[in-house]
Amino acid sequence: MLNRNFARIYRKFKLLVYSKIMQNFSDDSHGALSAMDVISMEVIIGLGRPTVNEFARFAGVSTPNAVYKINRLVDKGYAVKEQSQEDKREFHIVPTDKYEQDYGSVFSATDQVCDELRRKFSQKELANFDKILRYIGDELLPEVNSVRDLK
Repeated sequence: MLNRNFARIYRKFKLLVYSKIMQNFSDDSHGALSAMDVISMEVIIGLGRPTVNEFARFAGVSTPNAVYKINRLVDKGYAVKEQSQEDKREFHIVPTDKYEQDYGSVFSATDQVCDELRRKFSQKELANFDKILRYIGDELLPEVNSVRDLK
């Protein structure tokens, strides 16, 4: 039962995001983002100001492929490259406000679900659920535990 319910919720969140991406990112104009651009932006946001090499390593793509993806985002105004203060040869990829303004609402499903949970369940129940979610995030997803902002 637990496996089935967890998988069902995971699939529903994925499908909701995919549906919104397909609805909102189908425009082929120069400044519009493709679905792959959105995924790249979400990886950048999730990694929290990654360097080009960190992005490439996490995404499992070559550095030239990562540079291509990042340059597309920079050209469209959704990301900028900031030179690292520690190593002047490295650049951090930083999302611009334009991404949140243009596309942030696509990922608001979690906010809506949390609002409804707060209305439906007691503080104690929410605290227990939050404890379980923290455990899942901290202990059960080792593939992304090394990511700075996802800990």
